Amino acid sequence: MQTVVSYRPDLPDYGAYLRWPVAGTDWIHPDDIALAESLIPSARVFRRLQYDGQYYHVQYGTVMLRVRPTMWTQMPVCDVQVGDRVEIISRFGQQDPGIAIVADVLANRSADNYEFRLQRGEMSLPQLFVREQFQLLTLRYRLRSGYYIHQPARFAPPADMVMLNVGDLSHES
Repeated sequence: MQTVVSYRPDLPDYGAYLRWPVAGTDWIHPDDIALAESLIPSARVFRRLQYDGQYYHVQYGTVMLRVRPTMWTQMPVCDVQVGDRVEIISRFGQQDPGIAIVADVLANRSADNYEFRLQRGEMSLPQLFVREQFQLLTLRYRLRSGYYIHQPARFAPPADMVMLNVGDLSHES
């Protein structure tokens, strides 16, 4: 008897399709093929949010794609997403400070880090930025699971409480 091991990553996770992962388009949901062909292959870093049993739901900004499990280039967790507001840091006059929006989150495999394309208004800034060159202004709240231990609710009616007898509800009528 052969044991089959199935690996599902902790979600969300991040990665880029630097190459077309397999021949054809069978790995893409039929409704998402045109959109996927316009975004893949590229250095764009997608966020994989959930697995529905057949397709992973990956997000890039406001765009959602459904793809089957395929090879992609894994990236570390990123706290910056497309559409986030950032403040460009002056760095002693080396950069023009100001507020910008993250237009693209890109994988730089040679430096093994992220690069970001920023835009002010409708104009994209000509250079790519690394995370140390700006401060994130978009707030994200994250609930800590397991921080408080709550006792399960208990029902202990007083002895003098009158209870309504509704009979046996387990059979269908």
